[in-house]
Parts: sequence; structure tokens; C-alpha cells
Amino acid sequence: MWFELVTKIDIDIHKKNRYASYDLRRKIEMQHEEFQKMTEREQVPLLKCISSDLI
Repeated sequence: MWFELVTKIDIDIHKKNRYASYDLRRKIEMQHEEFQKMTEREQVPLLKCISSDLI
């Protein structure tokens, strides 16, 4: 949800000033990638726990 909201804000900024949004877009992408890395790390151990409990 956060990513969708920020992306919409970025699109609005881009419509007003094409160059002003470049830096913002780069920061958004970096934060989104970092968020994905964090959630992937957290999900893998959780899946291992769940699968070991089922066995």
C-alpha cells in the first residue's frame, strides 16, 4: 500500500516537473528494494518453521 501511494505521488510530480521527480523516484525504488529484501529474509525462516511443524 505504501509503495502504491508513493508511486502515485511520484507520477503527479512527474506530470508537473519532469526533472524534479527523478531523484524522488530513485529514492522510492531504493526503499522498495530494501523493503523487499527485509521481508524476504523474514519470510524464509518463517516458512522453514511452518514446514518443520507440519512434518
